[in-house]
Amino acid sequence: MIAQKIDKNLAQQSLNRPQVDGKTAHGYSFEDFIILALGFTEEDGSPYRDHRLGGSAKHTQPFDVPQEVVERNPIIPEAYKLPWSIKAVEQGKSIGLGTARFQYDPWAKNGIVQATAFYYKDGDKKLLDQLSIKAITPSPSFWGNLSRDFIFQNDPAYTKARKNGTYNRTTFEQKIGEANRNRTGKIAIRALGRQGNLQAYMNYSDYYSLVA
Repeated sequence: MIAQKIDKNLAQQSLNRPQVDGKTAHGYSFEDFIILALGFTEEDGSPYRDHRLGGSAKHTQPFDVPQEVVERNPIIPEAYKLPWSIKAVEQGKSIGLGTARFQYDPWAKNGIVQATAFYYKDGDKKLLDQLSIKAITPSPSFWGNLSRDFIFQNDPAYTKARKNGTYNRTTFEQKIGEANRNRTGKIAIRALGRQGNLQAYMNYSDYYSLVA
């Protein structure tokens, strides 16, 4: 419903803008485009933007548009007044969902919106295939047998394993790899050994079938 109101030509243009205005590179400037197109704002009514540009958004925040920002917007239907994740996804590629411990509750019990531009490449140009904005109905089945406790207890960034001297990169990657191979849900996890944290992702077919 919301996606149908967005100009697809402008959305495609946003995929090919080189600048990202402080947003994460994986979204290109599509993230900025969605924020402006749907009127997400700071408390003073100015466009929601990176703190380096005078706004309140920070690179370390778990969602591209936090729920409190979405709730300020009177045109957004109640069902979509959730945290928003905005992604530009190349056809066939797996989709990173962010830090697993921050993503567990939104997918399992609270709800989250996925705003996604699916694209394919023609040379260096990104061509929009489909634009989707969908409020995800939460369910523990997304995670299957990957429990919240397991994710928190095995994220070195949460347990501070580096600081207390209990972090072993090889053991960490092996344990997470085994858990991922044996998972029963659609959301997978990957160990980022160098950064020492745990990330969530979904393969392309599962993600596409969910939001497209």
